Amino acid sequence: MVRSLEIDIDARVMRAELLDGSVLLLPIPRVMRASSVVSRSQLHVEPQTLTLTLDDGEKLEVDIGVSRQVASTNVPIVYLDQLHWISLAQYLWAPERLRASEREAAEIMIGLAREQRVRLPVASAHLTELPPVAGRRRRDLAVTILGLCRGWQMQSPIRIRAEEYLASILGQAPVASRVFTLQPGVLFTEGPEPPALMQGVPVHLAEMISRVVAVSAVYAAVLDDEPPDMGEGRAAAERWAASFAPLAAYMRERRMGEEHVRLNAHARFIDDQRLELAQAAARAGISPEQLAEWLADQLPAELTRMPYVGRLSEVLYLRLRNADERWEANDLNDLNFLCAAAGYADITIGEKKTIEYLRRAESRVPPGSQLCRQLSEAVGLLNASEITL
Repeated sequence: MVRSLEIDIDARVMRAELLDGSVLLLPIPRVMRASSVVSRSQLHVEPQTLTLTLDDGEKLEVDIGVSRQVASTNVPIVYLDQLHWISLAQYLWAPERLRASEREAAEIMIGLAREQRVRLPVASAHLTELPPVAGRRRRDLAVTILGLCRGWQMQSPIRIRAEEYLASILGQAPVASRVFTLQPGVLFTEGPEPPALMQGVPVHLAEMISRVVAVSAVYAAVLDDEPPDMGEGRAAAERWAASFAPLAAYMRERRMGEEHVRLNAHARFIDDQRLELAQAAARAGISPEQLAEWLADQLPAELTRMPYVGRLSEVLYLRLRNADERWEANDLNDLNFLCAAAGYADITIGEKKTIEYLRRAESRVPPGSQLCRQLSEAVGLLNASEITL
């Protein structure tokens, strides 16, 4: 068993002390590249936390959860949309930018997160929506998110809905598991997968090293890298958004009733999801013909049982009923991440418009988050719960 593990990223060496007092010096795996911001990592075997030391001396603590999933029961999951992460960063780095009510709420939320009385998971949208220009503002927000999430993350929405689809097709409850997790490799749609276990070392140590390397690689990339080129993704999101306004206008011009609007919205929803539905069908081992039957005969009713996909479908329908609705590229992230969070978190704090649509959708979907538009609303809910503020 391992007593301690220290990683000197600059020196490219890991020092593992075992319980019998012996010491192993191991090279850092190639996947864990040198970092200009993260200089040293230290793993505390109990309670399995990793401390990352940054170049300015700031320390970030991360839960690792090796060989066990840290229990999430009795600790509320609070999902923050990016604008509310910005509020927490402003409280830490520029509190004068917040109005008094939100300043107090931000202080309480940060305190609860640091005391591990709430969990504030990070999602891939938070990282891709960091300021597009490298600099202090970008780093402050990244440090705030990575410091307060403690390694907890929400799985990529595409992974979540793939699980809901597969379970539904197989006749199981269409509910995803471990939506909020410490498991590496699920933050984005495709990896990066955690590195293979190191050979020639005790299995428990190899598991720890794999988890530590995976976490450190994500943190270093977010803190170090120049902002990624999001041009292609942005263009795809703009094309997606631009296709909805003409459909909404067409239905209003023809004065379509609720039933026809819902049918058109459902058809558009399926068209958006056709590749993922086909992949789920392949994993379930059913033919294209059987998938078509399932889509026609079962999916409409199944949507009322799906925590995330049901919300996504209903919010799209509600928005398409309003031909005056303005569709923007950012709506792609807002809809997917907030609908997923609203299905599985205890509290979801989002921007006003999407939260209102989610509230209107509640009568047609399974119970989910308590929905808030402000940090102060969420603090009020937490204050009314068993958490003592």
